[in-house]
Amino acid sequence: MLRKVWHLCLTASLLVTVAFANIAQAASPAIKEEDGARQILQFIKKNPHKSSLAVTYNGKDVVKYRSSKLMPLASTVKIIVAVTYAKQAAKGKINPNERIPLTELDKYAIPGLDGGAQAQWLQHLKDNNLIINGKVPLEEVAKGMISFSSNANTEYLMERLSINQINQTLRELGLNKHQPIYPFYSSLLIPYEIWKTDYSGQSIQDAMPKIKKKMRRMSLQEHRRWAEKVFTQLMHDRDQRYIKEADIASWYDIELDRMYSDRFISSTTSEYVSVMKKLNNRSYYPKKTYKHLIPVMEQIMEIPGNKEWLSHAGLKGGSTLYILTQAFYATDRQGNKTELAIFFNNLTPEEKSQLQAHLNEFDLRVMTDPQFRKELNMLKP
Repeated sequence: MLRKVWHLCLTASLLVTVAFANIAQAASPAIKEEDGARQILQFIKKNPHKSSLAVTYNGKDVVKYRSSKLMPLASTVKIIVAVTYAKQAAKGKINPNERIPLTELDKYAIPGLDGGAQAQWLQHLKDNNLIINGKVPLEEVAKGMISFSSNANTEYLMERLSINQINQTLRELGLNKHQPIYPFYSSLLIPYEIWKTDYSGQSIQDAMPKIKKKMRRMSLQEHRRWAEKVFTQLMHDRDQRYIKEADIASWYDIELDRMYSDRFISSTTSEYVSVMKKLNNRSYYPKKTYKHLIPVMEQIMEIPGNKEWLSHAGLKGGSTLYILTQAFYATDRQGNKTELAIFFNNLTPEEKSQLQAHLNEFDLRVMTDPQFRKELNMLKP
């Protein structure tokens, strides 16, 4: 029986509305009393078109299963933002101790579309007395992006770090297949921006069929340009007027949710395992960079049980109604190094709930069970 502790404090859905999230939860069956790790393995075997997996152990490939296939990342993409934050902190371009007004983050807080992540992060700050005069340290903003998957924090960091610099990190990491990063949370308001630009003579509800038609025909490049236009509006919106006037709750629906999920920034499990190696080995970047990256990426090490058997470890996952992704790295007390990236797409709510329930056990088995790694090695697409 596995006795290891391995758990990140919280992962929030990316695009799912509260109402849709509740539907997904209601559809999930009870977790069965059987090997959850092998349930995931069996799912991958039966659903190769929905799955991608890459695992390395002590520098050797355990499995590369459809690992070069482009798959949407959901919040796992925030790892790249975290690396860019650490690089700039190491170079003195930003100060992790700078106190950021919460109103700066509020500019990007779209109500009802973050799975409750922002509210939970704010409660965490209050519980730990981290808010002083309405301000929090910049490092806490970055930590909230990873541990609570705060989308508003992510967009704020895109503002501070520069989207161009974040995409430069992709090039530095050698991620040639990775699609460009853009303000994906701002993109939820593209329909409102299209309405303002093209159809303001009628209600947004009446114009929605034409808006959706235009969005379906958009190239990814056009989609990014519209998202950047919204992002610029939010960046300068000190009183949240833009978000309030957009009134996203009155028109956002499951069809738009699917559209955003299909257009999400994509990469491959091979690329993300390569990133995990660079973070795990702590030699790709200067020591100063890791000094700032560790508090953000390795919050899992704050759990006492993990300190007993792990030297260091970092993890980030993400999800929408249809996507489930995760990337992690770990070095145990014996010096064994594990890196994993696992991506799923086009899931049903039931499939996503079952897979998500067993990811923790899957990770542990990969790290601790040689026989399970042999089974993974036998996976053939």
